[in-house]
Amino acid sequence: MRYSALIAALVFILMPGKALADCSGVFCNDVTIDRLFVSGTGDIALRTSGDETQLDCDPGSSLYLRFATTVSAYSEWYAMVLTAYVQQAPITFRMVGGTGECTINYMFQEQ
Repeated sequence: MRYSALIAALVFILMPGKALADCSGVFCNDVTIDRLFVSGTGDIALRTSGDETQLDCDPGSSLYLRFATTVSAYSEWYAMVLTAYVQQAPITFRMVGGTGECTINYMFQEQ
């Protein structure tokens, strides 16, 4: 029994960081974008490789994270999201906390 716990701990410690990527609280860390949706108004909705149901906001039945054309950095955010989507590069999203819709507060990427 003791050896099983030790092996499980070693496997968890030695797993690559990408395997630990997921959504929790107000962050979706190092996720890839699985679906990108642009509405008729230009608002962006996206689904990630993470589990959006674990966020402290409501992703709705479609599990979307969102940002609107009213965001002052909309063009920059859209370019960043589109690039991450096309390259399937990991990206981190920080949501506005609370029980409302999962609205993106900011995003970043690391190499």
